[in-house]
Amino acid sequence: MKRVYILSSHPLFGKCIETLLGKEAQIQIVGHQKDPDLAMEHIRALQPDVVIVDSNDSETNRGKIIVQVMKEGLKTRVVGLSLRDNSALVCDGEQKTVEALDDFVNMITSGYGVVKESASASPPNTVTQDGYGRTLDYLRISVTDRCNLRCVYCMPPEGVPAKPREAILHSEEIARVVEAAAGIGFRSIRITGGEPLLRKNIVGLVRRIATIPGIDEVTMTTNATLLSAFARDLADAGLKRVNISLDSLRPERFRRITRTGNLESARHGIAAAEAAGLTPLKINMVVIQGFNDDEVPEMARLTLDHPWHVRFIEVMPVAGVFDWGADWPGVNARLITAGEIQQRLQTLGTLVPDGGPRGHGPARYYRLPNAQGTIGFISPISEHYCASCNRLRLTADGYLRSCLFADQGVHCKAALADGASLSTLQSLIRRAAESKPPQRPSYAEIAVRGAAMSLIGG
Repeated sequence: MKRVYILSSHPLFGKCIETLLGKEAQIQIVGHQKDPDLAMEHIRALQPDVVIVDSNDSETNRGKIIVQVMKEGLKTRVVGLSLRDNSALVCDGEQKTVEALDDFVNMITSGYGVVKESASASPPNTVTQDGYGRTLDYLRISVTDRCNLRCVYCMPPEGVPAKPREAILHSEEIARVVEAAAGIGFRSIRITGGEPLLRKNIVGLVRRIATIPGIDEVTMTTNATLLSAFARDLADAGLKRVNISLDSLRPERFRRITRTGNLESARHGIAAAEAAGLTPLKINMVVIQGFNDDEVPEMARLTLDHPWHVRFIEVMPVAGVFDWGADWPGVNARLITAGEIQQRLQTLGTLVPDGGPRGHGPARYYRLPNAQGTIGFISPISEHYCASCNRLRLTADGYLRSCLFADQGVHCKAALADGASLSTLQSLIRRAAESKPPQRPSYAEIAVRGAAMSLIGG
């Protein structure tokens, strides 16, 4: 039974829809209102499956309803019906021509444009491959280019110029891209930034993405300094687990590398994530020769007492932040390879290869004797993993990038603003997939080009 709410100031529109849909055994009209503010009160209370809005009625403001539904994380789907040009437009679907009102009834009763009964239901079995035969099923989404920290390896002290608000993807636009991706085989979504918890209504966005059919899991990468206030709500919204960036266990050193960060806030965030069940917890440490490499054994020992998965990541050059300032290692003296890190950890005991936690990342995992957690090594510089790369990236300003170090991407924001259909968006995703290079550039090329991490996500 589909529960439908109607929003229109024209009595004939509502009467026509009520009369027609009221005859359908699978439809229950639960309300009809002309004022959008009153309608939102009813929608909150009634939680209908579908809200049908008169698209030709300027007083009903379909856009406002869509934004408010997204902002509050409601599962209701908003559908606009235009009787003037015989078309129906679902806020996250394709526009379809309505030859007769019976066609619109079929859209509703067949499930088109409504919340599916099961969020785990999968779309048709379709896969996306790049030009080298790699199957892509993992989409990383940067939801903001803003961050509350200024990590030395990511951005300069003053930060990077923020994109104007209108240049950043709206929540519904992000959700539409995810729906399109889910229809062609993408199953895992990672929310990144900047710092994703700075995004307004991040909980509602996670909830929206988590209910999209075909998406198996939604995860997040965060610096954890804001996480204590969000962890429980994110878990309730459908977030499965978090990766936490933590480059030092020493308060003063943590503040120096982040320039503004408070280690205690990050620790509270980690504790909140565990309490909320956002596990298995992964801790990411970017290791810098001559700065925090002496903490590698201490960080690894965390896995003895906690069921955490500590991963050591080789530092990468980033555009615009080659000069970190005085008392920092020079650009050619910062790298310590994953192999060197692993060798240092032999003093703690034999590292036994381990399958590690579930996930789509490139880490190679090991376990110390009697450890609760694992140790992982990520080597983007010394030993790239391009042959098994299964991901695309969606930047905060709407570019689909095939590689972290790609110079360009496929722009989809303009298409989204024009109401692009799912099939059109899927074509853009496939175009980005086809542009995926066989492997990343050489280290020398990376050092010249770099990458705007806060915009595209690491």
